[in-house]
Amino acid sequence: MWQIILYLWQICLLRVGPEKIPARWNFLATFFGFYFLISGFSIITSRPDLNLFSGAVTIFIGSGVAAVTVFGLLSLKQVTNRFVPTMSAIFGTNSIILLPMIVTSAMMELVDAGTLRLLIDAIAWVLLGWWLTIVGSILSRAATISVLQGAMLAFLIEVISLLITLKIFPLNPQ
Repeated sequence: MWQIILYLWQICLLRVGPEKIPARWNFLATFFGFYFLISGFSIITSRPDLNLFSGAVTIFIGSGVAAVTVFGLLSLKQVTNRFVPTMSAIFGTNSIILLPMIVTSAMMELVDAGTLRLLIDAIAWVLLGWWLTIVGSILSRAATISVLQGAMLAFLIEVISLLITLKIFPLNPQ
C-alpha cells in the first residue's frame, strides 16, 4: 500500500502518470473508497448544513460528472482501456490534495480577516491550482492532450459538479 501512496505522490509531483496503475476495477473501487471518506470529511467540515446523505450525494455527483467526462474524452481519443487507471489516479491524487485543503479550510474558520487569513487563502488557491495541474497532467498522459487542456477540463468538471450540487442543495446563508 505504501508503494501505491508513493506512486500517487509522484503523480502529484507531475513526475509520472497513471500508466502504471493496474487497470483493475478493485483498484478503482479502493481509490474511490479513500476519496469518498476524505471528501466526505471535507464536506462535513465545510458544509455543516448538509446531512450525511446530502454529503454522499454531493460526492457521487462530482464523481459521476468526472467519470462521464473522462470516459467521453477517452472514447473520443479511442483509448477507453485507460479509463480505470485514469480515474484511479484522479481519485487517489485528489485524496492526497484534499488533506491539506481540509486543514486550510479549518484554518480559514479559525482566523479573522487580516494578513494571516490572506496567506491561508493564498495557500488554498495554490492547492487548487496544483490540483488542476495534477488532473491536467493525468488527462494529458491518458488522452494525449495538453496539460492546459486537461486542467481546463478538470476546472469545467468542478464547475458543472458545483452547479448541479448547488441546484440540489442550495447554500443556506446564516
